[in-house]
Amino acid sequence: MEEERFDRLENKVDGLSDTVSVMGKKVDDLSDTVTVLSGTVDKLGERVDKLAEKVDQTSDTVTALSGTVSELTVNMNDLIKITAHMAANMATKDDIANMATKDDLAKMETRLVTKPYLDKKLADQATEIGDRINRATGKQKDFNTELVDGIEAHNLFEAERVEKMKSLAV
Repeated sequence: MEEERFDRLENKVDGLSDTVSVMGKKVDDLSDTVTVLSGTVDKLGERVDKLAEKVDQTSDTVTALSGTVSELTVNMNDLIKITAHMAANMATKDDIANMATKDDLAKMETRLVTKPYLDKKLADQATEIGDRINRATGKQKDFNTELVDGIEAHNLFEAERVEKMKSLAV
């Protein structure tokens, strides 16, 4: 019986030994799988890091573009204001139709007076005005002389006063 028991125990130990062996292989397989998974996780970590860098770059680009879009918006608003101003002040077809033509401008140019012409006319007018003043002054002197002569002839004033009038009359 002991032998039987011993045989059974030996069979159980052999069975356990086989089981441990199988489990050892499974542990080795699991260890290999863990190693492979560890490498895959490392590669995924690297990819995540690269993606994080790209996200940061994209974020920087978006920030820069946001500023550019703001500037473009301001410029566009200015352009809209300028366009509205131009539209409000733009010549219409009727305005253009009413504008002077080259022939109209040529006719106006022939009617324009030149500076030498004006200078000559002004000189002529000045001479004529001077002549009129001289004639009027001459007539006044003649009148004054006649008046003094008449006063002297009729002895209306004293001789001194008449002489003074004669000096003023000339």
